[in-house]
Amino acid sequence: MTLTGKARRFYVKSTGLKSVVACNSSRNVRNLRLIVGEYNYWNSITMCIPTPIKQFWKSFEADIGHDATSRFYESFHFDDNETNANALGDLVLQGPKRATAGLLWTNEMNSKPIPRVGDLSVVTDWQQEPLCIIETTQVEIVPYEEVGEAFAAIEGEGDGSLRFWREVHWLYFSRECQRLGKEPSLRMPIICERFKVVYPYCD
Repeated sequence: MTLTGKARRFYVKSTGLKSVVACNSSRNVRNLRLIVGEYNYWNSITMCIPTPIKQFWKSFEADIGHDATSRFYESFHFDDNETNANALGDLVLQGPKRATAGLLWTNEMNSKPIPRVGDLSVVTDWQQEPLCIIETTQVEIVPYEEVGEAFAAIEGEGDGSLRFWREVHWLYFSRECQRLGKEPSLRMPIICERFKVVYPYCD
C-alpha cells in the first residue's frame, strides 16, 4: 500500500484481479463483521469518493436523484497490467462480464471489507478514467477448486469456460500469493462477486 498526495488517497495495487483506489476520510466509516468459515473478525475501513472519479460520481447521483455516497465501496481497475485492465473493462461495457473474482487473503492483508450486496463501485481503465458504475448483486466465498462453470461463464472472459477461468486465474492468484508471501493452493479462498451495471446505463 502506497500513500500518495494531498487527498490522502491510498492505492491497493492488487486485490484479486482488481486494483483499488480508495481515500481516507471520516465521512463514511464502515464497520463490518466477517463470518466466513474460520474467518470471524471485525474490520473498520474509511472510504470516500476518490478525486479522479468525483465528477463521474456526481453525474451518477444527479441521474438517480440522491446522494449514494454511503453505498460507495471502491474505485478500481481489473487485473495487474494495463492490457488486461482495459480489455476487462471493455468486457463490462460490452456486456459479457458480470462477475469478478478476488483472493480473500488480499482483503485480509489490506484490512479491506468484503463487498456486500447493494455496494456501488466505479470501474476504471488503467489510467483511472471511469468507465461505469456497478452494483454488487451476490457475494460468495468458495475454495478455488469449487468455483463452478456458471460463475466462470458470468465472468465472461476468454471462451467463458471453466477451463479458461482456471488457467488465467491460477496464474494471477499465484502472482498475488507471491506478493502476499503465501503459497497458492486448490483450497485458497476466492471471493466470487456478481454485479450489474447501473450507470451510465442499466442492465
